[in-house]
Amino acid sequence: MDRRYWDSSCIFNWLYEQEGFESCRGTLEKAKAGELEIVTSALTIAEVLYLKTKGRIDKERSLEVHKFFAHEFILIQPLDRFIAESARDIVWEYNVHPKDAVHVASALWDKIPILNTFDLDLLNKDGIIGDPPLKIIKPDIIYEDKLFETEEK
Repeated sequence: MDRRYWDSSCIFNWLYEQEGFESCRGTLEKAKAGELEIVTSALTIAEVLYLKTKGRIDKERSLEVHKFFAHEFILIQPLDRFIAESARDIVWEYNVHPKDAVHVASALWDKIPILNTFDLDLLNKDGIIGDPPLKIIKPDIIYEDKLFETEEK
């Protein structure tokens, strides 16, 4: 089955309808249909609660976040010592921010060829990290105009 790694920016942008959130719809539609799986780090569960420009989200939205991560097509990659040490090496070797390095290391560890993100610093690392090189791009699966209830986020 096709798998995509989503860093926290994809999930945050989808949940809070931030810039680019519509480009996540195609991937979510395919995942919901059982055609692919979305993988993310356990770190993401905490990361999506805080937006750099607005601070912490309202507690009332916590149920929405919980429901999103409860979908069977969202797979959570544990953050263990091996991934953390790999992330540390990525920080030093490729000058990637530590949280972003956790996402890169998680994708590489799970042999997921594509990491989706909206983070410009990560997008600039496309094809540079990993063997084979990790493809780091914005979500790119076209939404096929099927209904996707946003209240089920």
